[in-house]
This record gives sequence, structure tokens and C-alpha cells, in this order.
Amino acid sequence: MLALRARMQAMPASMHEKKRDLFQRHFLLGKLEPGEIDTLATRARVESYRAGQEIFAKGSPGRTMIAVLQGSVKIVSLSPTGKEVVLNLIHAGEFFGEIAVIDGEERSAGAAAMTDCELLIIDRRDVRPMFERHLEICDY
Repeated sequence: MLALRARMQAMPASMHEKKRDLFQRHFLLGKLEPGEIDTLATRARVESYRAGQEIFAKGSPGRTMIAVLQGSVKIVSLSPTGKEVVLNLIHAGEFFGEIAVIDGEERSAGAAAMTDCELLIIDRRDVRPMFERHLEICDY
């Protein structure tokens, strides 16, 4: 019971705080100033995807980076013979799509929901200016 109570107290009280906590733990976003993280938390939106639903296709514009709030996502590509190859599995609390936000290029792989998912979507137009103000963030 004490462990459950401690976990509940450690949980963010609001969606804004949950977003902010995710951003603070991210290897790039966590380097932003607290006010910038709050701005991103305000602008980021939550979207739901059903199991099996495509999130984005390989070759699509890289306009967003995404955090998994709930569920699991698979990053996929097709083999030369046309079979799906799972490149990575992304779970709650993890991000994907950062490279597209930084370089603005097309997606190098596709993404699909493995389970019903809640995803936190961050638009490139919101995060890119912050990276430009802090060039050292992307120098990794």
C-alpha cells in the first residue's frame, strides 16, 4: 500500500504536468529552458489511434515528433521482397520521430499502433524555433 501511495504522489496531477515531465526527461527537449518546456506542453496535442492504425507512412513529411502516453507503436519498413520489417518498438514514455523534426526530411520508416494508443504530438513548427535558439541541443 505504501508503494502504491508513493507512486500516486509521484504521478503528475494534470495532463500539462504529465507532458512537461515527459519533455523534461527527453534527451533533447530536457535541455530547453523551463518556460520553453511549458510552452511545448501547452501546444502539444493528444491523439488516439486504434491497434493496427497507421500513424505515418515511410516517405511522408516529417512534421511531428511523438511521445507514447499509452500503448505501443512499431516502427516498420518493407523488405526488398515486400515483407514488413519491424525496426523498433516504442512504449509508453518513449519518443519517436525526432530526426524528422530536426532535419525536416521525409520519414525514413513508417509507424503503426500495435495496441490502442494515446500519443502526444509535437509539431515541428513549435519545437524547431527552440532548437534554433539553442543550437547546442542538436549537437550530439
